[in-house]
Amino acid sequence: VAGVKIEVKVKERECWIRAVVDGKEEFQGILKKGDSRLFQGQKEIYLKLGSAGVVEITHNGRILPPLGAPGEVVEKTFSAINPGS
Repeated sequence: VAGVKIEVKVKERECWIRAVVDGKEEFQGILKKGDSRLFQGQKEIYLKLGSAGVVEITHNGRILPPLGAPGEVVEKTFSAINPGS
């Protein structure tokens, strides 16, 4: 799979999220419990989460462990998969 795909699902309360896909801001706002958002890019996806512990992140189809605690602000950049690298 070329590129990078991130799905953000809010599991409890709400979370402020900023997503930058391939250098362009794609979303900034609050997602509430039960909301999910899918981001797809060619090179990378940068996420800033206002409450990292309340969201579930799926990176290219794989669910990741929590990136932080509820209420913890976390920034993370996910890079594309490059076959053969």
